[in-house]
Formats: sequence, C-alpha cells, structure tokens
Amino acid sequence: MSSLPRQLAMLCASTWPSQERLLGNLCEHDPVLGGLAVAEVCSGGKHLRAVLPLAALRVLARDEPSEAAASAALWFGLATEILHAGTLCHDDVMDGDSIRRGRVTAWQRYGVAQAVTLGDYLFYLANEAIHRADLGAEATALALRLVSRAARTLAEGQGLENQLFSRCALPTRAEVVNVARGKTGALFGAALALGGIAGGVERASLEPLYGLGLGFGLCYQICDDVLDLVGDKGRGERGRDLWEGKPSSVIALCAEELGEKARRDLVFHLYRPRDRKTRAEIDWLILMLGETRAIESAKELGLREAESILRQARCVAPGLVAVLHELLSPIATAAQLALPDTPLQAES
Repeated sequence: MSSLPRQLAMLCASTWPSQERLLGNLCEHDPVLGGLAVAEVCSGGKHLRAVLPLAALRVLARDEPSEAAASAALWFGLATEILHAGTLCHDDVMDGDSIRRGRVTAWQRYGVAQAVTLGDYLFYLANEAIHRADLGAEATALALRLVSRAARTLAEGQGLENQLFSRCALPTRAEVVNVARGKTGALFGAALALGGIAGGVERASLEPLYGLGLGFGLCYQICDDVLDLVGDKGRGERGRDLWEGKPSSVIALCAEELGEKARRDLVFHLYRPRDRKTRAEIDWLILMLGETRAIESAKELGLREAESILRQARCVAPGLVAVLHELLSPIATAAQLALPDTPLQAES
C-alpha cells in the first residue's frame, strides 16, 4: 500500500518520534511487558490514529495552537494508536492470523496467553496516556469518557461480527455498516473528537466530529475489504479474509445477488473452518465474487461513502475535508477506487 500523502506524512514524520519517546516513558516501569508494548505499537503501519488529533487540532483551533494543546494532541494521538494496537493483538488471536504488517503476529511470537495479556495491557496504557495529556480535570474526564465510549463501540462491532460468524450467517448490508462503524470508525471518531478537546472546542461540536469519524471508518473498512482481494495488506497473501471466513462488505454484496441454493453454498465454503478449508474453496468464493460483481459493487459503495463523508466534513469543519481526503487516498488508490482528484471544497 502506498504511504500517506505528503502533508500528513510530513506531520507524522515530525511527531511520531516524539510519541515513541512518550510511549517509552509510559512503559519504563515494566521492562518485560512494557518492552513488548513498545515493539507492538511501533511495529509498522502509517500511524493514522496517532497523527489525526494533531491534524484536527490545527484545523479546529481558531488561532495557533498553544504548546499545551499541541502536547495534549500528541498524547491523545498516542492513546488512540495504543488502543488500536491492543485491538490488533486480540484480533490476530481470534482470526488466527500469523502475519500482520509483514511480520509475525504477537500470539505467534509469544503465545496466545501473552498476546491477550499484551492487548489488555495496551488498553490500560491508552487510559494512562489520556491522563498524561494534563489538560485539567474537566478535559481529562471528557477525554476518558470519549475513549471509553469508543472502546465500547469497537467491542460491540466486534461482537456483532463474532455473532455472524458463530451463526454462520451471511451479513446484510446494514450489519456490515454497524460492524465497520464500530470496529473501524470508533477510533477514528475518538481521534477527531480528541483533537477538538485539545483545541478547547465547545462540547456540542464533539459529537459531529465523532460521527464524522464513524462514517470515515465505514468508508475505510470498505476499501480495506476490497484491498484484501485486489492488493497487498501485508498479511502474507491476498484473500486472507476469505480464509478467515470474514463476513465482509464484499460478501454482503455478493449474497444480495444470489439465490437460495447459492447462498447456502456461500455459507458452507465461507464459514468452513480455516484448517479444513482448501485452495479450491477459496477459488470458488472468488469466482462467486466475480460472477456477482461484488468487488466492483463494493468499490462503487466505497466511492459513494467517500463522497458522502467529504460532504459531511465540509459541514462539520471545512478544513477537515483535505485531511480526510489525504487519509483515505492511499488505501482507496490501493483498492482501485478512483477518488476525486481534489477534495470537495467548502462552500463560500
């Protein structure tokens, strides 16, 4: 996948080393688990959630952000990145993934028990990072409530996906939306709203920012679902979601086009246990996705959601249009979605 576009890449490059040092300070009291946590958070990726509060702060602040506000945004960005890393530790255990970002996953390196413990440890570290932002009791309490809400919403999205999997149920479009807004959107929403808290925006403005992140996460997840089939996600091979039996947006769109017998066949091959699934079954699933134009439909859906979220950003905070466009462009391009060349402009 391509890297972040120039402006956000420069911002990330200038801030992430500082956030790495802050992470080291958080973890210095435990050389064993703390060392694993540093390695996990710094294992790669683009650190989208780490840079987003500071990017949002710069857009939302009426004047040049104060040193205290910028410092808080760094801590808030680190908190969301830490929380994201914790969820990935647990995801890889649940999904049985052995490769993440081109490297061996935590449960494969340290065992299942330690990987679960590491994920839990990272969740608590995220709360501690919020406290370190040092914006005062009221802002800290507000940030903690926001992050707790995001974590709950994330877990609810994962729980819905788990339920679909346990029932071997083909997802509806509405269920896919709820899973994506929870699993992926909640942390983006938290990152945007945390940038607002760092900038001292009115409380009434935080909810639209959080909602903007939920919608952005839906669009991002659709792109990610497509990318698994057409590009490289750093997970060892394409089609890993099919091996896992993930009830993705592409599967939901495929199921909408099938008759009853074909739907039963789709259920059988998709949810067959990974250790019993064959390459021929994966090829059959890919054939079904092709015959129903599910991948193309997902691209079209992703594009519509992208245009919708950029219009929404124009209403919430016009400066965020360019930020979200830059964040979305790399994965959209990798997933072969043709976003508009330039972001939608704010209305005069």
